[in-house]
Amino acid sequence: MPILIALLLGLAGTSRAQLAVSTATPAPQSLAALLEEAKARNPAILSAKKAWEVRKAEVLPAWTWQDPSLGYGYERIPSPVGYAGMTMYSVSQKIPFPGKLSAESGMKYHEAQIAYQKYLAVELGVLTQVKLAYHRLLYLRRSSKTLRREAMVLEGVARAAEALVASGRAGTDEPLLAELKSKEIENDAYEKERGIPVEEAALNAFLSRPPGTKHPLAPPANLDKPAPPAGRLESAAREKNPDFLRSMHMIRHADAGRRLGLLAFAPDFEFNYQAQEMGGKISPFYTGVNLSVPLWAWKQNADLEAARRHEEEAQAGFQAALDDLLKDVRSHAIELETQQRLVRSYRRELLPLARSAFEISLKNYETGRESFARFSSSFERLLEVELGYDERLRREGQEKALLEKAVGSDLEEGGKP
Repeated sequence: MPILIALLLGLAGTSRAQLAVSTATPAPQSLAALLEEAKARNPAILSAKKAWEVRKAEVLPAWTWQDPSLGYGYERIPSPVGYAGMTMYSVSQKIPFPGKLSAESGMKYHEAQIAYQKYLAVELGVLTQVKLAYHRLLYLRRSSKTLRREAMVLEGVARAAEALVASGRAGTDEPLLAELKSKEIENDAYEKERGIPVEEAALNAFLSRPPGTKHPLAPPANLDKPAPPAGRLESAAREKNPDFLRSMHMIRHADAGRRLGLLAFAPDFEFNYQAQEMGGKISPFYTGVNLSVPLWAWKQNADLEAARRHEEEAQAGFQAALDDLLKDVRSHAIELETQQRLVRSYRRELLPLARSAFEISLKNYETGRESFARFSSSFERLLEVELGYDERLRREGQEKALLEKAVGSDLEEGGKP
């Protein structure tokens, strides 16, 4: 009797049509569009960018001498015929010892570079969170639809089992068991659906959108594309990972600070020039050079010792950043390759096998050659494989996002140092 298969196919087709209508939303956004929106709107990214621009604006003044000091004075001098007027002009300019401004501006330059890499790290962190929320949201929507669809299938099984009971070809408890399992699956679907607003709220926060904004999402592109070899990824990460590059600039900043500490023992100069005007005639009367001698050396010694300790700290931080970089790149590259292989296995082998086994079990149950328990087992196995496939897709996207964060760029760019 083909009533069971016809009923199941009808319900499954109806559920798929309803799902297609309910999810038909205009212009679904791609992941790339979400990332561009985050770059333009996320307040943490914009704040870090402004902090970098402040540091960048401080570089040029560090190269510049102090403003010169200009003087003007007028003096009345007694004379036999009364008073004579004399005007005084003076100019003085302080000039640091050669190399001091270079070291100081070098520190400012690397402070700006550190702020720039921090800005890139903040941006990369936010974009990674957007990618993770995107893949979690897709997973919750896929898995909840899978559960709703299979719950409707079991509802059809329960109705068909009632007809089989009436004909004496099934036990009286079988419709109840099918109905019970259907309700359990509906509860699982409800739990998944309740997680969707949570992920939408997270995505709204990262994109600085109004609360409650919905996200029609396009499926990811090039997710299954194999990552470049680990060696190429490590080489690219050394040139693009902002945390690693920031540690390099910390070393250079500390080196400039140590050079400035050494130059603090050298004197600074001050050039002075004075002229006077009397009777309409201007004549210089003083030209000289002053030296600012660092006589109290304990201050310079303390600053130099602090600079040397800072350099040692930066060296240790650089090594720690390098170790973390290599660990993250290799571990996430291995995990991504693992998840990609599992996704292919689910798509090419497990899903077709589970669906074929379920269809055979369904036919056997309909004809009385298989018990309801065996049929229920094949159904549960199919559902487990379908949900497992959804989970593997999520983990594949997650590992790709984390690997791109470690490399410092998208994998399509990350393999090109």
